[in-house]
Amino acid sequence: MQNNPRISILYDRFVRGQIGEEELQELFGLAAEPENEPAFLSLMDGSWEEMGDLGRGLDALKASSSEGNEAIGNRKQERVVVRKIGWKSYWAAAVMIGMLGIGTWWMVKTQRDTGVSAPTAAAAPTDISAPQRSLATITLAGGRQLVLDSTARGALAVQGSVQVVKDADGRLAYKLKKERPGELLYNTLTNPRGSPVVQLLLSDGSKVWLNAQSSIRYPVAFTGGERQVEITGEAYFEVAPDEARPFLVKKGTTTVEVLGTSFNVNAYNDEAALRVTLLTGKVRVAGAGGQLVLRPGEQAVVAGDIRQGGQVDLERVMAWKNGLFAFSHTDLQELMRELARWYNVDVRYEGKMSEETFTGRLDRSMTLDQVLHILTNHRIHYTIEANRRLVIHP
Repeated sequence: MQNNPRISILYDRFVRGQIGEEELQELFGLAAEPENEPAFLSLMDGSWEEMGDLGRGLDALKASSSEGNEAIGNRKQERVVVRKIGWKSYWAAAVMIGMLGIGTWWMVKTQRDTGVSAPTAAAAPTDISAPQRSLATITLAGGRQLVLDSTARGALAVQGSVQVVKDADGRLAYKLKKERPGELLYNTLTNPRGSPVVQLLLSDGSKVWLNAQSSIRYPVAFTGGERQVEITGEAYFEVAPDEARPFLVKKGTTTVEVLGTSFNVNAYNDEAALRVTLLTGKVRVAGAGGQLVLRPGEQAVVAGDIRQGGQVDLERVMAWKNGLFAFSHTDLQELMRELARWYNVDVRYEGKMSEETFTGRLDRSMTLDQVLHILTNHRIHYTIEANRRLVIHP
């Protein structure tokens, strides 16, 4: 197949730093077309020698990329993307398939030649970065609120017989000051949209990870014969064993009862079902629709009734806690709901809804445009507006 001569012209202007915004967008579009990949690789190969040690490093990355990533492919109405993510393998894959790698090369070359930092081509003119600063807040008994990121490490407050601290790892922790707690006091930890995962250590030693757009209400110290918390959104629990006091997680009329185990609860209000996934131990999920006992690797789906889900991909369920997006035959609207929570954007759809589905794993530290660029490869058209609005259009 004959190469498009326009690619060489735009590429040359790009690496010289002489390309305009419209031409840059044209180059992005050409780079996204699979039939143009050989042309881009040939142009990049011709640039390696100019780059000295950096070129040899990228050459090694390019050679190893086939080992660190599965091939990008297509299925009917489904987009399959990179499976294994690490910064080196992502960089190598980007060099192989599009303008992310070219942009990185151009940025480094520009800095070496001029000493001036240049923007990477990976970022669109309007883009949204992954959450960096925590926006999580704690509401103390009595209504006082604290923004965790604005507080220094150490003691934050005293709640009855419990000291609330921010430990050395930035985790919110509750420490009993005496063996027998006094009155029953509640705190609420809220992690809004666009905020990184936040960790919580309860007074009984149980650990909680809270996803974006999620909250948990809990006693500062557990009294009586049970330990009960309430959640919205998504949380992962590692419960401290205590046979005398079962641990209960409530969302509406649904209760998850455990003695000592690890499990994930996805209970977002905008999802069609509540899902409880067990990693270790044993739990009982009960509600108005009945009850179900889970064993490791099983999932309960609560949508009116309570039923056992199909085969569970635990890595996909726990991807959010491990810094990844993970999709498996995921439709566009479900995909966008997850991106909206993480990047704090409002999504608007124009025209007919795409029936395409998506499968793959991506690093959650990427910008929104980088994620969409790889996932959709221009099969889904979108615009990121300045007011944190993502528009999906024909």
